[in-house]
Amino acid sequence: MGDFLDKLAAAAWKNVREGYYHHVEAHKPYGRRSLRNAIVSLNGKRAPIISEIKFVSPSFGLLRSPGNVASIAKCMIE
Repeated sequence: MGDFLDKLAAAAWKNVREGYYHHVEAHKPYGRRSLRNAIVSLNGKRAPIISEIKFVSPSFGLLRSPGNVASIAKCMIE
């Protein structure tokens, strides 16, 4: 395994020396954005939201008693 990692490291350093990464644009940070303003700017249109129905958490244990997933999802839509 060590030989393989040495080969990977050598290939990576070769790419750096040869300027492989010089063509990558510098990270341009975005300014601060407000979630509230983004939602308000929708002007009544629906915002795309990804949600999860979770009954049990690995760290917190039982979050709620298992129920009808379809009913819960319907309530989330409304």
